[in-house]
Formats: sequence, structure tokens, C-alpha cells
Amino acid sequence: MKKNLLVTMLLIACMHIANAQTVSTAVVEYNGLKYPAYVKEMEVGTDQVEAAVKEYFELKGAKERSHKGYSIYRNVRIANGGSNETQDAFVRVERTGKRNEDKSRLIVILTKPGAISEDKPSKALKEIGSGVVLVAGGSVIFDELNPGINNQQYLYELGKLEKELKELESDIDKLVRNREKLEKELEETKNDISSKQEAISKTKGIIEGKRKTGPVM
Repeated sequence: MKKNLLVTMLLIACMHIANAQTVSTAVVEYNGLKYPAYVKEMEVGTDQVEAAVKEYFELKGAKERSHKGYSIYRNVRIANGGSNETQDAFVRVERTGKRNEDKSRLIVILTKPGAISEDKPSKALKEIGSGVVLVAGGSVIFDELNPGINNQQYLYELGKLEKELKELESDIDKLVRNREKLEKELEETKNDISSKQEAISKTKGIIEGKRKTGPVM
């Protein structure tokens, strides 16, 4: 009962973490050019977000290509407004918290297929800008990613609990071994005390006997 309650509480907490933050837009840099992007700040570790993103696109049959700090997935169908059209997704996960904080930023540049080239941009293109626009309604990708992020966070929290449990079990084993050792030492000490008391009693008896008989002439 307690275990089921703990699992439920963890799941609710993870869902709150992934869904609490809102999606915004920002201008980000990729391959020397500025592009508009959808951005979401989350109190989730980068490892968990990256795992969820990878799983999401794998289920859609999209192949990943890494380039200039982004994971690139081309010709992916995302359910934005029920459209059957495909898009190109440029995804980046950044750590935003301190080393011991689980905070990250998920950046998604979502455009029409082929709108963004992986080739080095020319000087002229840098001067005029990319001219790329975001796919309308593309922020729905975060709604599709949320279940996977929740699941990864849940597995992460569960893993931490299991690790803590193993550490506690290891501590108990050490304590039990120490107790057994102390109990053995205590028993040995009691036996030593008993032996010493017996030896002292015998020695006192010998001394007392000599006093009664007196010196031999």
C-alpha cells in the first residue's frame, strides 16, 4: 500500500514538473545564423530530457544527426493542428541549473523540410539573415514530449530511491557484521574475565594456605 502511494506521488510530481513551465519563443544561433525557436524551461535534468527526445523521434522513425550542438531530425510528422505535413526539427538541450540542480532548457527549431541547411552559411546570407520562420502551432511538440519526459523523470527518481535503498541495506549488513563482531568480542572478554577471576581465586587460596601452614623449619 505504501509502495503504491509512493509511486503515485512520484508520478504526480513528475507530471507537474514537466507541465508546469510554459513554452515561449526566442532567437537562437545555429551554424552561424540566427533562427526563431520554441523554448521551454524545465526542472528536469538534461539526461532525462535528452532521453525523452531521442525516444520520441525514434518512435516516429526519424534518424538523428548531430551538428553544431543540435540533434537534427528531418521530415518528421508532428501533430500540429492535425496537419499531415512533415517538418525538420533542430533540437538542443541545455543545462540551466547548477551542477547539483535538475534544471534544463529545451530548444526546438521547427521548420519546413529543407528550410535550414547544414552547410556553412555564406557571408551574404549572414548579412541578410536566415529568413526562416517557425512552423505554426509547432509548440504542440512539447505536449507530445511531456509523457516521455515524465516517464524519464519518474525512472530517474525511482532509480535514486532504489540506490538509497541499496545503500541502507548495505549499511545494515555492515552494522549486523559489526554487532556480531562486538558480540563475539564481548563473549571472549567475559570468558577472559572469568578465567582471570578463577586464576586470582586460586592464587589467593595458595597464598592463604601458605600463611596457615607457616614457614617450613
